[in-house]
Amino acid sequence: MQQRFGTNRSSIIPSDYCYNRRNKGIPFDKHIFEWLGRSQYRYLGENHPYSGRVVWQPAGEGEE
Repeated sequence: MQQRFGTNRSSIIPSDYCYNRRNKGIPFDKHIFEWLGRSQYRYLGENHPYSGRVVWQPAGEGEE
């Protein structure tokens, strides 16, 4: 993540890089994971042909 995107290693949050999950204030332009559930992610890699549902989880609300 640091080499490819210039992301600080200590600030990497997997949900910021999901194909199927959107977080307020984070650009929706870098995707490598699929969110499966609470703290569970599947690595899909860049440019994966993801065509599933995309969800937005408001801060402070429970996981779907």
